Amino acid sequence: MRVTLGRACSATRLVACAAVALLVGVLVIGVLPAPAGAKPIDDAITGLTVSPMNPLPGQSVELRLQWAVPNDTEAGDTFALALPGALELITTAFELRDGAGNLVATAVVDDGQAVFTLSDYVTTHTNVRGTARFWVRISDDAEKGDEFTFTVGSTTTTIIVGDPGGPGTGGPADLSATKYGHLRGEEGYGGEGDYIDYVVKTPVGPFDTVTFKDTLGEGQAYVCHDTDDADAPSVVYYKIDPDTGDYLATDYPKEDETTIDCAPESATLTVTVKDVPEEFIAVLTYTVQVTEYLDVYENSALITTDRTTDEVPSEVIRMGAGGDGEGDVSDKQATVTVAKTANPTTGTVVGPGQVVTYTLAFDHDGTGEAAVDYTDRLTDVLDDADFVEVIRDGGLSVTRLENGDVRITGSLGADATVSYSVKVKPATQSPTGGDHTLRNVIVKTGEDDGPSTEHPVRYVYVAKVDEHRVALDGAQFALLNDADGTSVDLTQTDTGIFVSGALERGVYRLQEVQAPEGYQLLAEPVRFKVGDQGAVTLTSPSGTGPVTVSLSDDGVYVITVSDRRAYTLPLTGGSGAAAFWLCGGAVLSIVAASLVVGRVRAITQRRQTETASR
Repeated sequence: MRVTLGRACSATRLVACAAVALLVGVLVIGVLPAPAGAKPIDDAITGLTVSPMNPLPGQSVELRLQWAVPNDTEAGDTFALALPGALELITTAFELRDGAGNLVATAVVDDGQAVFTLSDYVTTHTNVRGTARFWVRISDDAEKGDEFTFTVGSTTTTIIVGDPGGPGTGGPADLSATKYGHLRGEEGYGGEGDYIDYVVKTPVGPFDTVTFKDTLGEGQAYVCHDTDDADAPSVVYYKIDPDTGDYLATDYPKEDETTIDCAPESATLTVTVKDVPEEFIAVLTYTVQVTEYLDVYENSALITTDRTTDEVPSEVIRMGAGGDGEGDVSDKQATVTVAKTANPTTGTVVGPGQVVTYTLAFDHDGTGEAAVDYTDRLTDVLDDADFVEVIRDGGLSVTRLENGDVRITGSLGADATVSYSVKVKPATQSPTGGDHTLRNVIVKTGEDDGPSTEHPVRYVYVAKVDEHRVALDGAQFALLNDADGTSVDLTQTDTGIFVSGALERGVYRLQEVQAPEGYQLLAEPVRFKVGDQGAVTLTSPSGTGPVTVSLSDDGVYVITVSDRRAYTLPLTGGSGAAAFWLCGGAVLSIVAASLVVGRVRAITQRRQTETASR
């Protein structure tokens, strides 16, 4: 193929290609934050290799390191390599994996250091070690002689910025032929389908004829387009100052004396130009497409003039990052820890008849079997609730002890889950024994403390009585949350006795919707407030009329609604209505005592017995 040179873009392309400076690249991976308690590991990096040792301004530098961590390393522990502050970052994050693809560590390059965070691989392996590699870049502002020092343990490695020299960079003229290339794009990683831009420069002329014969290595194919395409091969002449190396002028070869033979399927590109003036160099720029993912792309060019023949090779290195890790299968003894949760969650208020499910999550760490011997102390649960069933045993032995505790024993080679449920005891007219809290803790044998849950048991009784404090049948009540109007369960347990569902803190509205036959309905709803600690207080009416609230001996609040027969009710506006009502506070204790008997006494006796048995 014979084409003429495209002049519109050649100078621009040379500047773009000659400025090989790589921009910061980002490899996006998921990096988990180090868990609480993670610790830094000193002297984990055992070796460091830096290449090249005399980089030029704007040049990229590869860091390769070896590392190893002690056997007591935990997941989330870190080690780091400090980076001199004047370096610019190319790689920002990467992963280290073993030969089977298991994640060993993650790396983040930022803020003057490369930090490596170990995964849980270190909990199942010993003698964990590996390698890592990544790139940094020398600033364009760096000057000859600038030093960058890396310290690993007691060893320091120093790279020294070299003399840039060459045309366009200041300093004496570079009379030799050169070639270089770089992967296109900001990241500098490249991949199949990406592009590499190459620059080939002759020595300083004059020359009658110059022939470029370029030969590609593996994984590349020439991009051959029309003359108006910026990626098409092109040649430009540049005049240089032999003292400063500055570009002084630009010229183009004659179109009728320039040939470019390019074919994508060919491994060779041949370009011929004529009449290179004195103090000028000829610069060929061209592009190849990456056809195979390789770490290094090789290329060479033979530059023949009427005075010299030069062969100039080049390598384009994929500036990725990565590394590896490995370890020996751990022989350290496996361990098991436990976490406890509840449904509803701990702290949730519960009421009569409500089911609470406890879940024990056993976390197996290490290799091999680990013994399990835990006891869930349910003594302070079963005074207010009944054990229902074991829902899941996780392959372990789940045993009910005589005192009601649950013991979990066996061995585990992997994680396991155990769950079981209890049901808050139904409220009756005479419940006994509880302290109104489901409080438990699971402990490992030989230990005194462990994960725990706690559920307040909070509800109220409603009693319907006549003026003589005799329980009345036939009444019906509705209990509503005053904030949003939602209904709360209210269940009749005996003649004139009702019990509510679980009561969170807030204001509630008790409304009598049906009165016993021959008795008068409450004229208006009764509002009461449940405090943070479960205390119940009336907000309307005042509590001195037919509705009162009191605390029974066992700690349950009782709202008593007293009434008298309808035919004896005074007319609206009549006098002396209050005289028909007994003082609720004086007689309510009789009702409360008949509703709920001796729970505080039972708790006291039980705790005295437990103390005596210790």
